[in-house]
Amino acid sequence: MSLLTAGYWQTTYWPSNYWSDDYWQEYIATTLVSSTAAHVLALLLIENLSIGTLPSDEDDNPVFISHEPNNPNTCITVYDTTGITEIRSMRGDVVTHHGVQVRVRNKSYLTAWQLINEINVAFAGVKNETVSLSGDNITIVNCITSTSAIIPLGPTQQNIVEIFVKNYIVSMTNV
Repeated sequence: MSLLTAGYWQTTYWPSNYWSDDYWQEYIATTLVSSTAAHVLALLLIENLSIGTLPSDEDDNPVFISHEPNNPNTCITVYDTTGITEIRSMRGDVVTHHGVQVRVRNKSYLTAWQLINEINVAFAGVKNETVSLSGDNITIVNCITSTSAIIPLGPTQQNIVEIFVKNYIVSMTNV
């Protein structure tokens, strides 16, 4: 199943009334042309690194994008954050490093830390990984650079789950 079809992302990640149909159709059209870093890294975690799973698989470590539901208690969520845009040469070549935050949630403090550390180690080894988004839409993740330590956010207000986050910048190329 293609990860960028309207029905999959809309029914899996957001309630049916989250956005209007017009907004959703515009969102899908945009993501098919060029996806956000969060989409690319979510797919990288699931398909290339085999650390996460699709939420519809109802398996360990489901990966969500930009919206974390209340359940399940164990999950990975990838958010787009502020990146860095810089001019790299006298010609004015502009390079964008996309900002991403990975958030891990689990009932166990140690298990949550182990999962985010596993992701961190895997990301450190990424070099020119090809990610197939849908059809001919392919992105190469050149590298993923850590911009923070693993940050424990502590338990939720209900003391049900522990949360850890880590921030990265991603260099990627659409092919």
